[in-house]
Amino acid sequence: MKILLLNSIAEKRSTGQIMYELYTYLKSRGHEVLFCYGRGKKPAESEDIVRIDSELEVRLHGAVSRVTGLQGYWSNLATSKLIRLTERFGPDAVILGNLHGYYLNAFKFLKYLKKNRLLTYYYMFDEHAFLGKCAFFNTCENYKTYCHDCPKKKAYPASLLFDTSEKIFKDKLAVYTGFEELSFIGVPYTVSRAKEAALFIKSGAKVYDFGWGIDTHAAFVPIDNDPLRKELNIPDGNTVILAVAPLSNKRKGIKQYYYPLASLLKDKPISFVHVGFDGTEADKPDNVITVPFVKDQKQLAAYFSLADMLVMTSTSEGYPTVCLDALSCGTPICGFDVSGTPFVAPAPYGRFVKPYDMDALAKLVTDVKPKDEKIINECRAYAEQNLDSGVIFDRVIGRISSDLSARRSKDA
Repeated sequence: MKILLLNSIAEKRSTGQIMYELYTYLKSRGHEVLFCYGRGKKPAESEDIVRIDSELEVRLHGAVSRVTGLQGYWSNLATSKLIRLTERFGPDAVILGNLHGYYLNAFKFLKYLKKNRLLTYYYMFDEHAFLGKCAFFNTCENYKTYCHDCPKKKAYPASLLFDTSEKIFKDKLAVYTGFEELSFIGVPYTVSRAKEAALFIKSGAKVYDFGWGIDTHAAFVPIDNDPLRKELNIPDGNTVILAVAPLSNKRKGIKQYYYPLASLLKDKPISFVHVGFDGTEADKPDNVITVPFVKDQKQLAAYFSLADMLVMTSTSEGYPTVCLDALSCGTPICGFDVSGTPFVAPAPYGRFVKPYDMDALAKLVTDVKPKDEKIINECRAYAEQNLDSGVIFDRVIGRISSDLSARRSKDA
């Protein structure tokens, strides 16, 4: 099959990591793939990985969006380039990742796919597909009827002046309705919410609970963590509690919850490590070891392997890949029972407390014991059996093959 992939980024992190692994997996199975992306660095030198937008147009799109509130209506040069690439490639199917991110006129491209009856599979990496302008609904339930009077107007994608949630909602409904070749793919939490969404109910959208995973046999495997432990001067006997997220991303809760957690437990034999630090020394407690963003996946795997527990303090997540990475390295997770995070792993691989209950989270972390081989092996086995991308991507390929066969029979 010939398959076109599209995502905001292609870098080996976050949604870019998922889509790049899908790209490599499809190619390993003999499929012809074109991976188009909007911004950031290219993950590998290859003619079939193409950046469609320029840095200037991304910046202009972001600036105009912040004023007008219309994210996803600009970048017309990039969108025209993408349409030309699509026509030249002639895909059997298109798999979409994030359409937001200031790099694409999403409505123009979706209308093109709809008009040309291209089989299209839209990965819901967040909740943007079934909301008005937002990427996460948080506590707002307007999406169950229709988006309007947005309470998160200044949240990403931010609008400084206008509330455009109702317009974007109506435009999405118009493009989804009658687009019979469009299907949405998500993880259990997102799918359950999507099925309640007025956008999907009214448009008759098809939704599949396929999810996504990681390559559990590549970088994220348990490794010897003694060298890193010595490098960070972590005392013998201390448990290691890890967080991996940008400090500057408020939704990840590092400054609001992880740092206060460390302060609460400053007298305990616990070493707190934060990977993704992008602040100043004044931002962090004295008992937190901070590390900038780690790009190299094998190096990042060393931090996951070092930790006795990964803590998630996010206020909203779809299906955080950082948890998949940790489990694949043999490290259990804990955090707030918020949105999609608990769906990553049941007990004993994941343990969760009432949202934002710092006392409960502190008790849970205090009770963490150093990992032994049993814990490592159990977490690792769970990841291989349930979170491996190869297993999950095979389901997606099977769905596409089935839909193509049905399409050809119908058109014959």
